[in-house]
Amino acid sequence: MLASSTSLPARLGNFIDELAEAAAARTNTQPISNGHRFYLRRQTENKLRFAYNLDPSHYGNYNSYHLFLTESELATRPVLTAEAAKLAQETINYCLKQKGDPRPALTAASAAQNMLDLMTSDFRSENPHFSIHHLEQALSVVDHCLTTYHQTASEWQATGQWKRLSAFRIQEAEDRLYFITKLRDVEYSVIEQFKKKSTSLPRTNQASTESAPGNN
Repeated sequence: MLASSTSLPARLGNFIDELAEAAAARTNTQPISNGHRFYLRRQTENKLRFAYNLDPSHYGNYNSYHLFLTESELATRPVLTAEAAKLAQETINYCLKQKGDPRPALTAASAAQNMLDLMTSDFRSENPHFSIHHLEQALSVVDHCLTTYHQTASEWQATGQWKRLSAFRIQEAEDRLYFITKLRDVEYSVIEQFKKKSTSLPRTNQASTESAPGNN
């Protein structure tokens, strides 16, 4: 009897894959109900929150949870919800307390940048909730987080701490810094444009003077 050209471990792996595919196959022809859709979203949120709680300073954990809170299931334009603002503020507060590693400050900067981006989008709407002052405040938080990163990164450089990380982790931090800094510069230019327009053309719909979510 000729031996099979496929090894036993490979055949077993294929069999398990087929079982998994069959188990996940949808057999109900009816569309998913709103109740079941809500259940799936709640389960997803619970898992994302669990991962975030394990390490709030983890860049991926925070941004995945943020994206879930701001992207609706109908794919409408993201908005700064109270939950997203609270998550960002929790993340910033936690990360800036982590003095021994510069990378949490990048997560804090990302959280501040996410808030600024959504506030800028809101400012472009017909009835904005945020003023230019709010945008400038949010920008200052981004700058503070980036300053904290650079200070701690310099300390790591002086003490040789960066050498303890792999080349991949170092590049990862550099890529995140580059991305956040570029976004920050774009937002700064946008705010400056808003300020120029506000001095030349009166706004018919003034932004609310109340404090921005998450600033209290």
